[in-house]
Amino acid sequence: SSGDTAAGQVAWNYFRHTSLGQWPPTLIPNYGVGWSTYFTGAGGNVLVGLPLKYLSFLLPSDFQYVGIWTVTCFALQGFFAAKIINLYTTSKALVVVFAANFIIAPVFIFRIGMMTHPQLGAQWILLCAIFFFLSQNKKIWQWVLLVAVSHCVELYMSAMVLLIIFGFVASQAFSSKRRQEVIHSVKILLASCVCSFVSLWVLGFFSLPAGVKGDGFFRFGATTLFDPRISGVSSASLVFNSLT
Repeated sequence: SSGDTAAGQVAWNYFRHTSLGQWPPTLIPNYGVGWSTYFTGAGGNVLVGLPLKYLSFLLPSDFQYVGIWTVTCFALQGFFAAKIINLYTTSKALVVVFAANFIIAPVFIFRIGMMTHPQLGAQWILLCAIFFFLSQNKKIWQWVLLVAVSHCVELYMSAMVLLIIFGFVASQAFSSKRRQEVIHSVKILLASCVCSFVSLWVLGFFSLPAGVKGDGFFRFGATTLFDPRISGVSSASLVFNSLT
């Protein structure tokens, strides 16, 4: 009912009624009062929301996917935590105990609960990237898929995933003595960067109109640097009132 969860629900209510054949597919041309934005930027989850948009006619008017998404995040958090721990122990008991700690980690629960930001519950994306790093995964398509998924969920996650990929490629380049392995690592980085650019394009990141402005408290004007509390008021009117 409040915070980023509410913002995401509002975005979903607008997004589900957009044209099925529009491009980019995530655009919300009539968001708010004549604004234009894209689903991810408005707090939506493209990974779940885009497929559901094409099934919108089967869904009730008050449908929300936050519950399904949250449960999925808890499950995947435990799954990838277990994959990482399995690299260091064969004890199933230890795997269960340590994976459970990832599921109840305050830094994980706080993002979903107190911050009311379910998209940030996708910390399993980071765990997957760490698992790829530790297991020395050299499959380009898996890294690229992870980058695409992260962009569909939250740009914060995709930025961190790209940093992990950069670290992986750097470690491979410095530790490997074979030129072919170094070249392959660079291919992973290049493919991930290309995927990132394409994902941003498809998701509508470059489709925002020029001169996008905030509104009310979030509007930036000439007076903002002096008193941000009055940013929503016209600078011209402030000058006029002060002179009169």
